[in-house]
Amino acid sequence: MRTKISHWRIIMFLAVAAALFAFYPNSAQSQGVADVPKDYYVPPMNLRLLLSANFAEARTDHFHSGIDIKTGGKEGEPLFAVADGYIARIGVSPTGFGRVLYIAHPNGTTSVYAHMQRFEPEVEQYVEQERIRLKKHRVDLYPEPGMFQVRRGERIGLSGNSGSSLGPHLHFELRDTPSQRVHNVAKLGFYDIKDDIPPMLVRLHYIAVDTVNVVPVNARPRSFELAAASRGVYYLADTTALKLSPCGYFVLEATDRKNDTNNTMGIYGVDMELDGERVFSYRLDSFLFDNTRYVNSFTHYGMQKGSRNELIRLAVQDGNRMPIYRGVKDRGAIICNDDTVRQVKITAHDDNGNTSVLTFRVCLGSGKQPVAIPEGIPVDNRRSFSRGGEGLQVSIPANSLYEPIYYRQYTDSVTVNPRTAPLRPLTPVYRVHDENTPLHSAMTVSIDVPGESDDFSRLCIARVSADGKKFSYVGGKYSNGRVSASTRNFGLFTVVRDTKAPTVNPSFANGADLKGQQSISFNVSDDFSGVASYEGEIDGQWIIFEKQGAVITHYFDSSSVNYNGGEHKIVVRVTDNCGNTTAIERTFIR
Repeated sequence: MRTKISHWRIIMFLAVAAALFAFYPNSAQSQGVADVPKDYYVPPMNLRLLLSANFAEARTDHFHSGIDIKTGGKEGEPLFAVADGYIARIGVSPTGFGRVLYIAHPNGTTSVYAHMQRFEPEVEQYVEQERIRLKKHRVDLYPEPGMFQVRRGERIGLSGNSGSSLGPHLHFELRDTPSQRVHNVAKLGFYDIKDDIPPMLVRLHYIAVDTVNVVPVNARPRSFELAAASRGVYYLADTTALKLSPCGYFVLEATDRKNDTNNTMGIYGVDMELDGERVFSYRLDSFLFDNTRYVNSFTHYGMQKGSRNELIRLAVQDGNRMPIYRGVKDRGAIICNDDTVRQVKITAHDDNGNTSVLTFRVCLGSGKQPVAIPEGIPVDNRRSFSRGGEGLQVSIPANSLYEPIYYRQYTDSVTVNPRTAPLRPLTPVYRVHDENTPLHSAMTVSIDVPGESDDFSRLCIARVSADGKKFSYVGGKYSNGRVSASTRNFGLFTVVRDTKAPTVNPSFANGADLKGQQSISFNVSDDFSGVASYEGEIDGQWIIFEKQGAVITHYFDSSSVNYNGGEHKIVVRVTDNCGNTTAIERTFIR
């Protein structure tokens, strides 16, 4: 890796594209990932590319933005730049991508390497100096273009398990630099990822829909088991024609596999035909990060929660703006006013060209399901909505819902279990609509607090489980007699006061002799709102902590402290999200 010594400054990441083109004046500035020759990129590791996750899998509130490459269950595999370029961005965080590098390439693309264990030494030194200078453990750095130049196939660091990683692997992405649009690496065929296994079709669900006051009212799903006639060919276990309501839509429950791995993966595309005419289709070739939360409309949100399969809605809701759909008729809804028998064909595609097909007959109009008119207030998803009363105020911005709903809010009768709930409710428990309805943007929930209390510090809003046994932190601040918080989830809410500070447990005894040890660590935790920050000093000097799970670790070689073989004092302060702080002091010899 060639370095260029210059003044370090943090620049806006969107300016990287302009800097890239200036640094490489002969670059193909309009070229995107999809236009790159197949041999432009080399693999990021010298291992067989076995995937544990593929592109655009449906995850909680987002699409997976890259591919996850297995590293044999261990950390420390060498990582390599996939093409010439320079390091445009470096991230270090206890969550998300963890330790991550972004390399800008002269063709207008960026490669991303996440959950790393270590960067190469000169990059590590730069990051360490910047963290100490800024006194921040979590940093997002933008070195000047050309400061860290790399060549195709040059080593850039080691694979790891940092950030929000559940096991050692490399999360890898290819993006268009100007827009940061992420692309389906497997579908583009840059690398040899063996896959001759067609998608697995698990079940088919049908949801009848009636419209009441311009609000679509969904009936309970009807589910149908599928059987395989041969490899990639499926049929309904009940071969007679289905009798269904004359208006509704299908949800396909499916998953995919790749050779030599048992990991469940997402479906690249689905087509649906009715009597030979295409009425629904999508392909997951790429997406912008602004669109990633549309996954909650792409899938059936209520059924998707808790399932390892994908439950793909074969219809497009009114508020779903994700531009992956094509050839959609009547938003994918099945509409018929007579008892005509229709032929349905559903084809599922993976990103390596394998397909599975399900065909069946359906008789619409003869199996009408009664749909009860729900309680509540009709709410137009395209307009903002506010509702107050009984100590609760809720405000939902326009375009936060994927379709109109009948909205409800009221004081709930759930009983909080004091043996399992960590805190005592200070207000009634309020139900704000239905937790199985997704929100695209955050709503504001405000709850009135009784005025007789003289201490309004450490107040926040908590979400209550349906059985009243568990609380989860939502957040919020007190002002003018109420606590307000933003949240992207409906459910049960109340106000609590969190005055319990985090716990901090050192891994060594006070005064311990740590000569010969490479690090010093502490276990930090909080029983409700969670750890918000952690800081440490040794002999008055700010020090870097690395966080993995509940453990923060300081490596002795990452500080400017002068260890002279004598006694040293370390001070650690940990603060939770409600502002409670625990500070401990210990001495050690090194």
